[in-house]
Amino acid sequence: MKTLRSAAAVQQDIRTFFERSVEVLTININDVARALTPVRTGRARAGWQLLRKFKLGSDRNIIENRVPYIGILDGVVPARGGKKRGPIVKPAVDRAVYMTRRSNR
Repeated sequence: MKTLRSAAAVQQDIRTFFERSVEVLTININDVARALTPVRTGRARAGWQLLRKFKLGSDRNIIENRVPYIGILDGVVPARGGKKRGPIVKPAVDRAVYMTRRSNR
């Protein structure tokens, strides 16, 4: 005889699965962003950090880089002389999603 689980238990399992999946994805994004960040002094690359675990319903950042010039390196803010740098965050997210999907097969 099968035992039925409550809707609350199923909902909690879905929530836990989703939070763990996002946690794996954010770890991958952080690792790839760190690897894609150009190195001159190493400060910008070392600036990537995971702040906290993802919780469903939270609107807090979970990855950040507080180096003042990270926007220039990411190409979001134009550099002096108009030289455009390559993107970091979008390719990091794309590659991390690809890596996460491959590992879940």
